[in-house]
Amino acid sequence: MSQVDFSDADRARLAEHDIAEEEARRQLELLRNPPPRIALDRPCVIGDGVLALSRDQQAEAFERGRAVVSAGRVTKFVPASGAATRMFQALIAANGRADRPSSVPAARQFFDALDAFPFSRQLRERAGVYGVPATEADERRLLTTLLEAMAYADMPKGLIPFHQGDPPHTAFEDHLHEGVEYTRGESRVSRMHFTVLQETRGKFEQLLSSLRASVETRLDCSLDIGFSEQHPSTDTIAIDDHGEPFRVASGDLLIRPAGHGALIENLEALGGDVVVIKNIDNILPPEATADVVRWKLVLIGVLAELEARDPGKRERPLRVCGVVRNEGEPGGAPFWVRDRSGATAQIVEAAQVDMEDEAQRNIFASSTHFNPVDLVCSVRDAGGTPFSLSRFVDPGAAFVSEKSYEGRPLTALERPGLWNGAMAHWNTVFVEVPGSTFAPVKTVFDLLRPEHR
Repeated sequence: MSQVDFSDADRARLAEHDIAEEEARRQLELLRNPPPRIALDRPCVIGDGVLALSRDQQAEAFERGRAVVSAGRVTKFVPASGAATRMFQALIAANGRADRPSSVPAARQFFDALDAFPFSRQLRERAGVYGVPATEADERRLLTTLLEAMAYADMPKGLIPFHQGDPPHTAFEDHLHEGVEYTRGESRVSRMHFTVLQETRGKFEQLLSSLRASVETRLDCSLDIGFSEQHPSTDTIAIDDHGEPFRVASGDLLIRPAGHGALIENLEALGGDVVVIKNIDNILPPEATADVVRWKLVLIGVLAELEARDPGKRERPLRVCGVVRNEGEPGGAPFWVRDRSGATAQIVEAAQVDMEDEAQRNIFASSTHFNPVDLVCSVRDAGGTPFSLSRFVDPGAAFVSEKSYEGRPLTALERPGLWNGAMAHWNTVFVEVPGSTFAPVKTVFDLLRPEHR
């Protein structure tokens, strides 16, 4: 592969993202020669890395957690920039076929259950199709209206209606309701922060403005809601199948967001104290959140106990991670990971593991628990000074992934994930929590699960 000579146009393109040429060359080297995959030692299990709390321990932790919340120490942090494209992928594929969409099982299921979805009334009114769609034209009108006219396939998940109501509740709205229950201190202030895309920030702010008065009145709180965007300087270049920098049809360098690991900068800039991190798509309707809130307070209480146990030795950030029994959900899991200092407890995604290595593949498959991104973090030292979180990132945990753009394959560079390599050098404790606290919406059909209805 050739030594790349970046053109003046390339340098200008990099400068638009505040990326130095030296950094672009570092990324290129990582893409051509990826860092070694993570080395799994063994899964974290109950008694060896995962705590299973007794009822008495839960009750004690719950009361400690309430005291932390009452003191106004807690902020909720929600990565909310992800688009809903994958959520509607099966319907996009069905609508793109030459034959009738309902010939595809996923589309047929969608039409049969249409009135159970929280957005059904709006969709029927916009499409002008009522009852079971009788013709291919009706089916295509429904799908085209949903995916294109209403633009749900391109909309952030946070703005998609997830639950029934009048009007239906978006994921963002229900995160506000849930978050108030474990962030509202004695002052009645409730602090939450959402990371969003620049082009959708205005929509989130408009939605917040329309909801604020009713939420504050109903929940007796004062909302302190912040938004931030992933900084362009955290974007990365990609390579084509010849190992050269990937260029779009115009010849410009492709520079793309490098995954949620870049949000470690947003988390540090937040300046929080105790920070609860949840995914935007893991949210229940308000009337079903009692178990979630209870266990959030338990996790906060466990964190508070660990903070108090030996404050003089708090030289690094601390996180308590809720994990649920593994029932086949995709995503990360708790493992003991080998490094130069021994074995440390970390959350590991499949993409970080060499699945061609039989021993590593078997260790990954033997995990008993799953991480639903249920994190409670202490990001200040014993003296109250915020940690410089970038110091605790494992840069070697960056990894490459295969993607496509304009119909052509590319190799992309992903920064160490926010709850993976970006927190690799944090002190980590895993606590088993019930599956009732985990209700992700990865596809539109997850909205049909009983917990969401």
